[in-house]
Amino acid sequence: YKTGDLGRYLPDGNIEFLGREDFQVKVNGYRIELGEIETALVQHPEVKAAIVNAISDPQNERRLVAYIVPQTDESALASVPSSLFLTKSVAPEALANRKAALWQAGSDREGSCQIDIDAFGEFLQAAERLSIAYMCHALTDLGAFVTSGERYSLPELVNHCQIQPRYQKLVGQWLHVLAKQGMLQLEGEDIFVSLQPLLNDNLEPLWQAVWECGDWGDRSKILLDYLQRSAGNHTALLRGLVDPLELFFSGGDWETAESLYQFNPIAEYHNTVVQQLLKAVAQNWSNETKLQILEVGAGTGSTTALLLPILSPENTVYTYTDLSPFFTERAKDKFREYPFIEYGFLDINQNPLHQGYQPHSFDVIVAANVLHDARNIHATIAYLRTLLAPGGLLLILEATQNSCVQMISVGFIEGFSHYEDERLHTNLPLLNVEQWQNAFLQGSFAEFLAFPQRDSPLALTGQHVMVAQAPRAMRQFEENAVRDYLKTKLPEYMVPWRVMLLDALPLTANGKVDRKALPLPDSIVKTVEKNFVAPRTPVEEQLVVIWSEVLNLEKIGIYDNFFEVGGDSLLATQIVSKISKSLGVELPLRNLFESPSIAEISQLIEAVIQVQKPVAENLNSDLLARREVGEL
Repeated sequence: YKTGDLGRYLPDGNIEFLGREDFQVKVNGYRIELGEIETALVQHPEVKAAIVNAISDPQNERRLVAYIVPQTDESALASVPSSLFLTKSVAPEALANRKAALWQAGSDREGSCQIDIDAFGEFLQAAERLSIAYMCHALTDLGAFVTSGERYSLPELVNHCQIQPRYQKLVGQWLHVLAKQGMLQLEGEDIFVSLQPLLNDNLEPLWQAVWECGDWGDRSKILLDYLQRSAGNHTALLRGLVDPLELFFSGGDWETAESLYQFNPIAEYHNTVVQQLLKAVAQNWSNETKLQILEVGAGTGSTTALLLPILSPENTVYTYTDLSPFFTERAKDKFREYPFIEYGFLDINQNPLHQGYQPHSFDVIVAANVLHDARNIHATIAYLRTLLAPGGLLLILEATQNSCVQMISVGFIEGFSHYEDERLHTNLPLLNVEQWQNAFLQGSFAEFLAFPQRDSPLALTGQHVMVAQAPRAMRQFEENAVRDYLKTKLPEYMVPWRVMLLDALPLTANGKVDRKALPLPDSIVKTVEKNFVAPRTPVEEQLVVIWSEVLNLEKIGIYDNFFEVGGDSLLATQIVSKISKSLGVELPLRNLFESPSIAEISQLIEAVIQVQKPVAENLNSDLLARREVGEL
């Protein structure tokens, strides 16, 4: 074919495409046929498939990178001694002693807990009744179930009420709650019917019942303020007029998040359980190697703040990661007194080995209130297991009970709704302890512990600290072993610079290997050069200052896309907050998504300023006139 593809006729008359005739590249002055390297790789019995690519590094030098898919067929590997994978293990006695220490630490903390669980139960029940009432108010405000006999499937309701599709799962949760309460009738699997109009109770006595729950009402003021802020905006939220992050991180502030995850009795208890478990590990750690700890989805550092003080600076490396610099940049200031902490970015929905992290390189992974955010929990568990050393520990803090309070507040945030695993069948984002245990054991973790224990009154809190232990023996990929093997087959200049392990080769729609989808090695940084355009107006100049501060960048052009130069929805909340403070213009968060460059957003700001200016001038004139006639 003129395209350079090879093809062959099959006996049935169809044509099978075989791909490019050749993939010749020039590297360091040598013309190299990539197919020759790939052929050599797949000749190794431990390699199932391979592809080689030529990429440019930051110095614009061409480099060869090999990608291999390991052979998993046990029969094919039975008679082959492994050379590409080394088995590393931990003595079973050491793991048994560690498990006993962990069990003792978790049990001791549970026994010393001072929470008045009966008072908390009353508070929770009052908050649940309030939340159900808010669900009714929101649906009737949107024009649904205001008369008897209204019937909708979930998609019909979303369409009728003009609800954003991203909230369909959440509204489905509401409907099932109301059906369980007898306020709606469920016909079949997906039709909801109002036998009478939804109750539109007066919210004031319900709020009063919450506030009257003694110490719990007082200590939860920040959270209850957020609940009221969120519930009061349900119509705007459901129709996409307000972003939930604007309400949770109001003005870019961490107060609500820290109150939820750190500064309340329930969070304090569970965070100290994690602390005591990690302390049990750290106190018995050998001084031969540093204790390597990774925290994923660290967020505001609410759990981190209790862990760092108990760790030895000389014997620990703590890697604090999140998806957004909104968190990592603030954490650098918050934890500046701890020299053994490092910072990075890690997406739990992507293979960490393709994000620059080395396999089996961490002894402990901390995941506090983040794993429910995973699109596919089983895939994320597998990803995290690849990072753990043999016998390594995953310390998890998770809400394990789906509540109505959650459904009318943080449930609007994306992590509670973008799941793509078996939670699609239950339409509930949170797993209970038994479901977590099954997920970890199915994911080849060897041990599982959970606190509080099943029969403990503290289980009413709806949160658990869980410990999952990686297998004591693991096969670890040896990249250098692949290069050594290739040196026996190929000249030095054809041996790849890097070798990366893949679960499978990425394919295009027509079944060819998608070379563009191959991950880059961590040492390669993709840079996109754009024509730089400096600010032209005072408003643009001020916006450049704001963007530079938030994004921590020295050079910002007015046509740079906020989300392409490191911005995200969390950092966007800081942008609109700073615009309000410095320019006196209130912009909804969605404006930044719709107009993501300084040039675009400045036009919106200029328009608002032009409207505000004559209003202010008229007001000043009126005040002056009233002062002159003695009215002021």
